[in-house]
Amino acid sequence: MYRGRLPQQVRSVAAASTSTPTAPPISYNHDGLAHGSVVPAVNKVHEILARNTVPTNPWNGALSQVEYEFPSFLGKIVDNVLYFDVTLSTSDAGGGTVQLAPTTQFFERIEILYNSQVVETVERDEIHTETVGFTTDQELALIRNSINVSSTGGLTTAFATSQAGIRHVFYLPLWCTTLATIQPFIRGFKDAWRVRVTFATSIVASSTGDDYAVRLNQMKLYSTEANMSPGAISALEAAHFAGISYRTIIRNKFTKNFPSISNTSQTNEIMTTFSSDSAGLVVYIKPDTQAVSSCLTKDPLDTLELHDSANSQLTITLPAGLIEAFIMPTQVPLNSSVTLNGSNSIYLFPFVPNLMKVIEKAEVSGGLALSSQERLVFKPLYNLSTPRKLSVISYEYAVVEVKGKAARIRRSA
Repeated sequence: MYRGRLPQQVRSVAAASTSTPTAPPISYNHDGLAHGSVVPAVNKVHEILARNTVPTNPWNGALSQVEYEFPSFLGKIVDNVLYFDVTLSTSDAGGGTVQLAPTTQFFERIEILYNSQVVETVERDEIHTETVGFTTDQELALIRNSINVSSTGGLTTAFATSQAGIRHVFYLPLWCTTLATIQPFIRGFKDAWRVRVTFATSIVASSTGDDYAVRLNQMKLYSTEANMSPGAISALEAAHFAGISYRTIIRNKFTKNFPSISNTSQTNEIMTTFSSDSAGLVVYIKPDTQAVSSCLTKDPLDTLELHDSANSQLTITLPAGLIEAFIMPTQVPLNSSVTLNGSNSIYLFPFVPNLMKVIEKAEVSGGLALSSQERLVFKPLYNLSTPRKLSVISYEYAVVEVKGKAARIRRSA
């Protein structure tokens, strides 16, 4: 795939790190496959309520936020899932229908905060990619009703409404955030970890009937704490005083808006956002619109390639189909809806042997030290005559260093 051997900056940075012990993640396998160690016992699930009032009509055209804070008594958090209790109703005597977006689109963005500072921001397209795209077919089949996704990873059919209102319960796992990789030992940190969500302005893709309402009755965060032995807990508490580090991945994003994109020539863009150690890039192009009906649409590309800071090829010109069907499946669990659905096209450039191991466990197995001057060269499959947005996500290595229960986060392998 690559013209030559990848630079070894990331590998050498990791090798040069100090001897501070690292907190290893516990293999919490939501796909049901036991990769190495597994959770040793039945875990403790905690219901965490919002710090502020949850709005009853959050998707009303205005942005609103809710924060969840992990209680300081918690131990090692291995999984987080948001719970939604939603009611659909109409005052139309004849009833109507409402088609809702997946829960991956319920928020404009999700932010992870430590000590009131934003550590990572993940937007709804990335939420959908990692919650739906980076799953096996079996896993999507098991969770799709809970996250309101069709069998092909798209919009579900419309729900019927009634005078009394119809209640629906949905979920959104937070597998797409740095929390899933860090698995922080909460009581080992002096300051608070929080999750802040910003609601989307609308989640209605289509509707019939004169008047309808989408009400949010409840929204909770369910967090799973690993059931660890007293000895393991004591050791972690002591390490957070003496010194310990966590390896993780933080998602960074480059975007560029285009009035149109031609399919007769290549487009060459410098990715100025990225200047850190990266494990890989995910690329997609989508309509530049706020219409919920198009929220999952990502345009198919014809070819892609990466160039270095001197505009020389890092990769040869690659057919998009080769990336989707033969490169991506070696890197992440990939649902067939991604490779078979032409309107949901995402493309991965890996810099490591297995990107999923990096996302889940922050394994440092090489990578590319980006300089903010690397280029993406691409050509769409069809002529895109209306406004489009290019997005590139970089999975950047990061380290959380803890001593005296105070934490410092740095972007490096």
